[in-house]
Amino acid sequence: MKNKIIIALTLITVLVAGFLFWKQWSNKTNNSEIAQFARTFISDIQNKPADSVITLFDVKQKRKDVIRIIDILAGRTAANGKSKQLFKRFLDEDNIEIKVLSESLAEVNIPLILSYEGLSDFKSSIKFTVLKKGKQLFRITEFNGNDLYTDFVAYENAIRSLTIPDKDIYSPLTLNAFKGALELKSKYDSVVWFSYIDKKPLYYVVNGNWEMIEHFYEDESHDEKEYQMGLVNSDFAEIIPARYDLIHNVGATFDNLIEVEKNGKKGFYDLQGKNVIPVEYDQIIPVTDDDKAAVLANGSDYFWLNKDYTISERDSSIKISDILKKVYVFKNTYNISENNVKNLIEFNSRQVHNAIYIPPSHLADWKIISRVQQFENPLRRNVEFYDISTSVQIKYSKNDETSNWLETAIYSIRDNYIGGRSDFYDKKNFMMIDHRNNKVYSLSIFEDGDLGAPENCTGSETKMLSDTLIQIKNYESDYISIAEKVLSEKPAYHFISLRTGQARELRSKRYFNFTQYTKLDDSYISGCYTLNDKVIHHLPKDFLIYIKMEIYADYNYDFPDKKWNDLFKDVYGNYKPLHSNVDSYLTEVDKYNINWLDKKINSMQAEKLASK
Repeated sequence: MKNKIIIALTLITVLVAGFLFWKQWSNKTNNSEIAQFARTFISDIQNKPADSVITLFDVKQKRKDVIRIIDILAGRTAANGKSKQLFKRFLDEDNIEIKVLSESLAEVNIPLILSYEGLSDFKSSIKFTVLKKGKQLFRITEFNGNDLYTDFVAYENAIRSLTIPDKDIYSPLTLNAFKGALELKSKYDSVVWFSYIDKKPLYYVVNGNWEMIEHFYEDESHDEKEYQMGLVNSDFAEIIPARYDLIHNVGATFDNLIEVEKNGKKGFYDLQGKNVIPVEYDQIIPVTDDDKAAVLANGSDYFWLNKDYTISERDSSIKISDILKKVYVFKNTYNISENNVKNLIEFNSRQVHNAIYIPPSHLADWKIISRVQQFENPLRRNVEFYDISTSVQIKYSKNDETSNWLETAIYSIRDNYIGGRSDFYDKKNFMMIDHRNNKVYSLSIFEDGDLGAPENCTGSETKMLSDTLIQIKNYESDYISIAEKVLSEKPAYHFISLRTGQARELRSKRYFNFTQYTKLDDSYISGCYTLNDKVIHHLPKDFLIYIKMEIYADYNYDFPDKKWNDLFKDVYGNYKPLHSNVDSYLTEVDKYNINWLDKKINSMQAEKLASK
């Protein structure tokens, strides 16, 4: 196959996830220009109203969120956007750091010092990506508002802890738990959380290296952890030994029982310290039934948990599709908030005031809710809460009969969130029931992201491409501009492999990822699109050319027309024009799709000529 590609490229711009990858060939950035823009930004923050400063931004965050951060940086308001700011700010224009990313993009880091008399200074920073759009014309295309908001709230809370009496911030329960935690530090490396039963504290204790963000939000492996967690009662007696990866809220699944996890296995303890359900099951699924409390899964084997917590022998008649009909969350709509969660957990901290909900593991495994959810803490007052949810709404949408052996239940999940952006996050949960292998697979897809949910194009569908490959299609906001045509909404494809007996989403760096995993037909270039703010139903030729070139770029092809090289350097951070020929790298699917696209592009050109 010949891959000497010579295409007349006029002006091609690409904007993806809030970044405008726009090659201004004659307007190259340099450090002195960017430094001057950063100093102008600092001056405007300090001397101009937010409505004026916001003209420097070209970001996809909501206008009200950007204005709130500008007002905080200017010292006009506290993090809540209402009260007076408690600390002083210093923007250090003498130590601005600049990293040039391309001829038109650069990252800027402005040191920011927060200070308050009697409290150590807090070092933060303003980070943004700046785009050169023309001669002496710059715009901020990405801004670290979330991180700044978190820093502001944390420092404000530290000031409140210094200036407001404990009794006006913490409940008597919390103050008592603080004292008990100090006594336990001689026995354990740390006491990370508290909970309460009958107004008596329970202490979540840890031995080893504990980092909550790393362990709960980044590490989803079942490997041995660097820490071990246990639970201690108000008499300082260990009711759950410190040897587990995670201990849940008391009563989150069954009344007065506590779920624990270790290396991916789950079990339960009671409040007297008895290991009621051995920690040896992959899933424990509570059911609504007169005689049974739950189904226990261990590999492909299933067992009944009876109401008295005895466990049956392996039962080969248990079918997961039948069990799901007895699970409350299946095909139901419900709401989770601090008002209906039993025995919320709070941090052993005078800076972080949120309450924690660790949901039943089967809900996290099915990706219906996060492994850890944070809410407002009803036990603390006169503080600011951040990175919390006011509620999480789970709404059953529909069922797809994808094949005679695969059924998909679809949920819409809205997380009403308070943080760097005060709004909500929407996602779709696809719960796939495999009748053939008696398994459940799950996939969550965020629909709004930083660009917001699509307004014109909605819907979702699943399709079996083979016995081991599932295609899920929904719609997303994802800005791509080619030849002055801006595509702001398009179908998003997700390819799920079942080859290993587990559901695994196949990744791709291609924006039009379907070219990597399936042979094209007209359905992949038709549907709902928003182009230049108008709904269309077929991709124009310019985008088909881009899709074709993207296949070659995936293998670091060195294009004869160097403008393509420059384009993909901007679009893909790891693209390198290394190979003059990539035939040996192309898969059979790639070759088929290139040939199919060539025919489609040529037919479009012929139709255009015929119309003249």
